[in-house]
Amino acid sequence: MDTTTPPLACVPGTPCDVTVLTWNMHKGRDAKRRPVDLGRLAEALASVQADVLLLQEVFHAWTGVSQSGELARRLDMHAAYVPNARYARGHHGNATLASAALPLVRHRDISTNAYEHRGLLHVHFELPGRPHIHVMNTHLGLNAVQRRRQVHGIARFVAEHVPPGEPWVLGGDFNDWTMRLDAHVVRRLRAQNLMAGHGWRARCTYPVRRPLLPLDRLYAHGLHVEEASVLRGEPWTSLSDHLPIRARLVWPTLGVG
Repeated sequence: MDTTTPPLACVPGTPCDVTVLTWNMHKGRDAKRRPVDLGRLAEALASVQADVLLLQEVFHAWTGVSQSGELARRLDMHAAYVPNARYARGHHGNATLASAALPLVRHRDISTNAYEHRGLLHVHFELPGRPHIHVMNTHLGLNAVQRRRQVHGIARFVAEHVPPGEPWVLGGDFNDWTMRLDAHVVRRLRAQNLMAGHGWRARCTYPVRRPLLPLDRLYAHGLHVEEASVLRGEPWTSLSDHLPIRARLVWPTLGVG
């Protein structure tokens, strides 16, 4: 038996929760494409007190600003970033920020064509005093057939890199405005949609001023959801074109359940 392997459940009486937020931050621009000060973004994110931030459309200039690096510095968090789209003035992609070090970072290209680049960012880490966890961050394509193929790619990645029984979280912008992909994700990945207990309107994250579409998602496996909600109102309505989802999850407790 490998005694260095972290436990997959919590000892009774110890802290055993993790707070996760997913948010498409629109390259640091509001719904009218006006630049938003990174200090305001950091202040809003700090107020959530999340252990893990899954951010999509994070912008990096070729020279100068690195949004994931600057947010990590301001929030005193560790960051992993991989670009998906590259262009003249820089690139953007997915960034995962965590309050603990990220010793293992992987990326899988899940693009289905040469024009629309999509990726899955995977980190594996431990929060102080808690079991280890796998967290995956993605931004799926604009076409329904694409998205279904990309979910198959994510399922293959999980089968290859997440040992059976280990807990994981998957979040991001799924671009699934009809919710038709949801049942496929739940079935294919044996996952729970953390907003499943909410009605349609409560799940909607886009557009910020009058949310009508549930584009953004948080899924989990091997964890219990204590609470999950879309964050509405200010400051979120003036920071991006999407609203974030925040959830608090708990590990199973040893000897319970």
